[in-house]
Amino acid sequence: MTSSFTQRVINFDDWREVVFFTVGSLFASLVLGIVTWVAIGLLTWHSEKTVSGPVTISTQWMEFSPEKPLVPSKQYQVILLEVDPAEALVVDNSNLERIQLGNGVLLKPEIQLVDSQGNVFVAEVYRSPVPSYLDNSIVGNVPNLPQDREYTKVRVRSNAPVHLVRIVWYCSKTK
Repeated sequence: MTSSFTQRVINFDDWREVVFFTVGSLFASLVLGIVTWVAIGLLTWHSEKTVSGPVTISTQWMEFSPEKPLVPSKQYQVILLEVDPAEALVVDNSNLERIQLGNGVLLKPEIQLVDSQGNVFVAEVYRSPVPSYLDNSIVGNVPNLPQDREYTKVRVRSNAPVHLVRIVWYCSKTK
């Protein structure tokens, strides 16, 4: 005896309904797969690892050893010195090598990356172009950074004191 409350969503006796729901299910699965693939791609587009929290750098070398060694994990790696917003960097996209604080002080920061064997890699330092995710940051890029090793120390100094919110190892898939 069949209950009058039981309803079938698909009438299996009609082949058109079966084909319609089968094709619809496959299409929905495909769309869900594409959306998942895009979301994972966007979430892993870049990564960052904090090397140091708030710190003031000056003329003396400061050395930071992250808890875990820094490993190049994407196409492009840089060390970011995120400047305290109270000491905003002057925006000048035509001359990124000129790093100037809002109070007029010209900065000449230096950044070095040290691998586990003690080899030192000197970074090219410039101000991050604006607008970008890295606003108010100083970028240290080591050209041709070897990808086959771990980096255990970051060294920084500047000709004038500057307050940083943090120092970050930033990896990205695009340059």
